[in-house]
Amino acid sequence: TQPGLFWADDPSRAITLELSRHLAQITGAKIAAEPWPFGGFPEAQVEVRVEEMLAQEGGMFRLAGQYFVSSETGRARAQLFDLSVPLPLEAGATAIAAARAQAVRDLAVAIARDGLR
Repeated sequence: TQPGLFWADDPSRAITLELSRHLAQITGAKIAAEPWPFGGFPEAQVEVRVEEMLAQEGGMFRLAGQYFVSSETGRARAQLFDLSVPLPLEAGATAIAAARAQAVRDLAVAIARDGLR
């Protein structure tokens, strides 16, 4: 670690909130992280399980795992994901954080396109 650098939030919570925000922006739907803050039940639920989230030697940030989508109509989807974002060779914390943010945006696009259709 580098002295003076701190994470602003728990990574799991941060990614959950980021995904919720990106999915809401992409789909225009009412989307929120658990607990569901609205009356009734959501039309669909998305669960994401991250297997790997790391900056790799060779200049790539990798986000891999699986997501699951279930809906009120009974339709269910399960999809593996393996996303990579390029990093500068001498990437510091700022570049790694930017790559992580891009990978989460890419995951939201994939979920909206393939999981919520």
